[in-house]
Amino acid sequence: MGEFDRIQREPYSGSERFRDEDRGLGFDLLSFWQGSASDVFSNAIRGVLAEYLVARAIGAAYDVRDEWAVCDLCDPSGITIEVKSAAYLQSWHRERLSSISFNCAKTFARDAETNQLGKKASPCSSVRVCSARP
Repeated sequence: MGEFDRIQREPYSGSERFRDEDRGLGFDLLSFWQGSASDVFSNAIRGVLAEYLVARAIGAAYDVRDEWAVCDLCDPSGITIEVKSAAYLQSWHRERLSSISFNCAKTFARDAETNQLGKKASPCSSVRVCSARP
């Protein structure tokens, strides 16, 4: 098996219909998003939502989220930003509020274009935004 270039993505509108060859399946991409991303209390979605809110607040581009990017966001001047998110309340039952902590350890960055891991651990961004919700 040979190499495969990175897939270039464009934003979808949500109205795209799922199909089985020539037959429509009766549902669209928006219905998938509503089912998969509506629980904003879940750890995974809360982090993505935090990135989106920070991007909007600073005027950063946020067309298609790049899960494998070295940093979460770049501001309009090119400053790299890592967004961390935590919450006291979770989507699952808890006996008490969760403790809030943020891991800001140095990491080995992976280049999404070449799939190569960096040789030296370093901070993945110039700025960290740590957000906590009740």
